[in-house]
Amino acid sequence: MYTEKIYMKGRQSIVKIKVKIKHIIAAFLSLLILVPLSIFLIVPQLQLYMGGEQLAAGKENGKQTILKALEGTAVGEQRWDTIRKHMIDDTANGIFEVYVGPSFTTVDVSDEKAGFTFEEKLPFLQEYVEKGPADFYLRTAAAQLAGYYFTEGEVQAAMDVLQQGEKRVPASWEKAELQLYRAKLLIRDHKLTEAQELLKYMKAEAEQEESDLHGEIALLEAEILLGNNNLAAATELVSNIKEKLETEYQEQKEEDDEEWTPAVLEQLRSLHQHLQKALKINNTNTFSTIKGRIVRSDGTPVSHAGVFLREEQVVHRSVTPGDQYQVFTDSNGNFTIASVIPGAYQIYLGLSFEQIDGWTYPIPADPWIDLDGTPAEDINIVLQPLMDLNYPVNQEAVSESEISFAWEKVKGAAYYDISVGVEMNGGSITSPLFTKIRDNELTVPLEELYDKRLGYVSENADWKSVAPESIIAFTNTEDRFSWSVEAFNSEGDLITRSNGYRLDEKTMGNLPFFYLKERSMSEADRLLLDKKIQKAYDKYKEDYEKDAEDKSSLRMLARLKGWERSVKGESAGDSYLEAWAEVSTNADDAFDLAEQYAKKRDWKNYQRWYEIYKTREKALSEYVAGYHAGVLMKQGKVTEAREAFQMAMKLDPHHRFIGSWLALELSTGKSFEEAENLAKQYPQREFGGKSKNWADFISNMAEEAEEDHSYQLELQEALGLYLNDDIEKLQKLLNNTEREHLKTFLSEVREVR
Repeated sequence: MYTEKIYMKGRQSIVKIKVKIKHIIAAFLSLLILVPLSIFLIVPQLQLYMGGEQLAAGKENGKQTILKALEGTAVGEQRWDTIRKHMIDDTANGIFEVYVGPSFTTVDVSDEKAGFTFEEKLPFLQEYVEKGPADFYLRTAAAQLAGYYFTEGEVQAAMDVLQQGEKRVPASWEKAELQLYRAKLLIRDHKLTEAQELLKYMKAEAEQEESDLHGEIALLEAEILLGNNNLAAATELVSNIKEKLETEYQEQKEEDDEEWTPAVLEQLRSLHQHLQKALKINNTNTFSTIKGRIVRSDGTPVSHAGVFLREEQVVHRSVTPGDQYQVFTDSNGNFTIASVIPGAYQIYLGLSFEQIDGWTYPIPADPWIDLDGTPAEDINIVLQPLMDLNYPVNQEAVSESEISFAWEKVKGAAYYDISVGVEMNGGSITSPLFTKIRDNELTVPLEELYDKRLGYVSENADWKSVAPESIIAFTNTEDRFSWSVEAFNSEGDLITRSNGYRLDEKTMGNLPFFYLKERSMSEADRLLLDKKIQKAYDKYKEDYEKDAEDKSSLRMLARLKGWERSVKGESAGDSYLEAWAEVSTNADDAFDLAEQYAKKRDWKNYQRWYEIYKTREKALSEYVAGYHAGVLMKQGKVTEAREAFQMAMKLDPHHRFIGSWLALELSTGKSFEEAENLAKQYPQREFGGKSKNWADFISNMAEEAEEDHSYQLELQEALGLYLNDDIEKLQKLLNNTEREHLKTFLSEVREVR
């Protein structure tokens, strides 16, 4: 027995505590057990928590803290949650931090993102597939691993991990997705018999109502048939499943009262169209293969990046894990996308912050890849270093009457474009303001910058929701502005740009922010910023009537014309617009007037304002070039219009005005075949909506016109009414005609603008 005397402070007494030796030994042993348990359980959990907090604070060592904990003894649900959150991430944004392509760029700025490389993720993804919870994330981990292994040439490892995932996923649809992916990889590995057996099994297991799944299976079965040179059977298969799905989706659409088309049906329609054409000429080369490599300009390969080949109808949507054509680059930056249905595509990249830090993906002037069944096409992408800005930078306040922009000179650059942005509502709106600059610096009067417009930013068509910062634009002395510059070669292809991802001190460079402090804000300006539009308008009007030289007030009266029209309707006058266009330095203000006169077929005044536009603009915009060609066409100037359309097509990779050009050629007696060839040469692309297939419109008219000797008479009559802007008579003709394809073509031509 052990006795300890404890002297109590402030009291003259002693307390005796008796403790048995065996209790001391037990307590000591408990302590010995508790210490390793705390190391085994508590410390790893604390490391995971601290790592997550460090990541949220943007600290690089958070990543290392998490890796250390996971490589150590972290266990339980928190371990799986960490792997899910930081390494699998099956959100709509997918597994990459940056998705960049021709139509848009998206960035995942969530706190959980840590920039783990695929090599760092690999053992934990494998662990999740083997031992992790049988949940939704298991499917994603298995698919990511399989894609990685297949890209690295480890085909059997890819098959094994998919089959392992198929056995463990909880839902039948998740199992089916992994099986579909396995079938795709088998086809890419030229194991067509194995793929066919797997698809046969899937069809037997699939529920009748799983329409999307049946469509996906049919696409792969058609690919196998074509691989075996059985074009007719592939065409029949796709035709049957397409018709079945169209019937089902039409019924569903009527029930839901929604306009929508599933991606699988779009793919079936596209494939069916190309198979029919191939059948006519007995061409079995229906699918294409894209091969390429992604490297940096210094020759360093970009390994394990995502490559997404995106169909025309989905390029305006966010990249998702369900995209049809997606692969990883291998350790040397190489990639292959096989079995691609003919059509128009754009390439998007999926990258980590680490991969894109200080670099940019230079989008070509024409970003479209047209595939027609050609066996293979090489697409090589070279990331370029971001360029540096010299001034104005770092929130400099410009108080002089002019502003100078300067930036790094880029080798091979033929010209530069400058964009300037305005901050508002926690975001910003940016617009290209100065284009085709030959040198790496530019000085302009501030008045020229003040005259530049941004358009209106609003939540809806109601003027009450318009952001006043977008109207007052660069005359706002309280707003902070940003700027960027892009460098182009002589072919119009982007070389590099200044705005991009700069994540450490080496790549950060100067901050692209500045203020304009040369002018003073007027009372009317402050009323506008306070969203008191009526009072602001009245004050601008009062100030301008007092002083006809008050350019600032006249500028704002012209910009608020849209608001005045919303209040007064057509009774609102245009006097301010014309007065402003006379004194403005902005070419767009002149072209606004030109458009108004063109709508009235006042060609003399149109030409006057068009010439003023050209004196203010160094080079025609793609829109103005196409619009002017249409005006020449409606004036009957065929040769000039044809030349103008040709120039517009070169400027505009989307070929917005091709429909008008086709109308011109048909009106001059060109054959359907000649018009169809022109439409194929300049296919229209349309961002944010369904593109118009003008070649098909012409082809359909050609078939409709066979044995119809009066077809050309009605077509020429309709084209004449269109060219003369006799809309009422044209609409009457289209309402009465029984020639449906003629009606479709003219209706689409009327929508060109």
